[in-house]
Amino acid sequence: MRLLTTTLVLSMSFSALANNLNTQIENKIEKLKVMKDSGQTRILDRADKQTVVSYLHAALEIVEANRDRRDRRMERRSERRTETRSNRGSRRGEWSRHASYARNTVAAFTGNYCYSSNKILDITPRDKCSHLTLFSTQALRSISINGKCIDIPNTTFGAKCEDLVDLANSQKPRTNDLEVFTGNYCYSSNKLATIDPGTNCGPVGKILDGLNVRSVKLGDKCVDIPNTTFSVNKCIDYQDAVYATYENDGSRRERGSVELYSGNYCYSSNRVKTIGRRTDCSAMNKIFDGQMIRSVKFRGKCIDIPNTNFLNACQEHSRN
Repeated sequence: MRLLTTTLVLSMSFSALANNLNTQIENKIEKLKVMKDSGQTRILDRADKQTVVSYLHAALEIVEANRDRRDRRMERRSERRTETRSNRGSRRGEWSRHASYARNTVAAFTGNYCYSSNKILDITPRDKCSHLTLFSTQALRSISINGKCIDIPNTTFGAKCEDLVDLANSQKPRTNDLEVFTGNYCYSSNKLATIDPGTNCGPVGKILDGLNVRSVKLGDKCVDIPNTTFSVNKCIDYQDAVYATYENDGSRRERGSVELYSGNYCYSSNRVKTIGRRTDCSAMNKIFDGQMIRSVKFRGKCIDIPNTNFLNACQEHSRN
């Protein structure tokens, strides 16, 4: 039997080549059995040995190549599930950003309320601020992000140009994991930002820096929180809490069994968060830091508890 040529090896798939080698080896063994049964028993001559050894070496190379290819495939899958963020390490629920994502739609305005008559220009991902110096001294008082107008502290277009371009280059939120509002009660008119695993907190935080945050909506539940201000670090803190609502593979965590309330008697309007045994209380506290908890509900039973903060209540009752 002739050895496979290099051309044949390159032209065949791994599985087809392995099957071909396996068939030829089996045929050779079968012929030896027939010779033995018919009284023609003989030891393998040198040519036979070289042929079988060559087939085995080729088969081993294919197995190794398949293993390497499988390992690379698994590495790529792992990379798709995790995102490397400086000084933060590889943690559960972290997702990567992909080149194919939809980007934010961004526009800049010289006056408040994003009136069309005050538009400076739409920002595109390919814009270079060195080409937009004509607008550098224009006042900048409001911006539009994905159709949502936000009034920002008075500044100039030139001062925020790089951040606006970075924002236009960043991934548009694909899920409403966490919605942040400048006023109480999560009124849509006061919506400040949407944060999900793909949010790039750098440009978002720099553009919205210093704006008030008074309520958040996590899992479609609005909660008024202690007043704070938005920033890059606050955005990252909120994203940590978002990550804690996902499993490693990106699936949602199962619902918890203990409900925490900011007031007595477990009124639904005062529900802060439902927690379970696997709740990452430290991550969740980055949203609800300072929030008082006065009652809890477990298996349908409401119990008023001594006033405590969210972190203590979460850590104590998440063990139930």
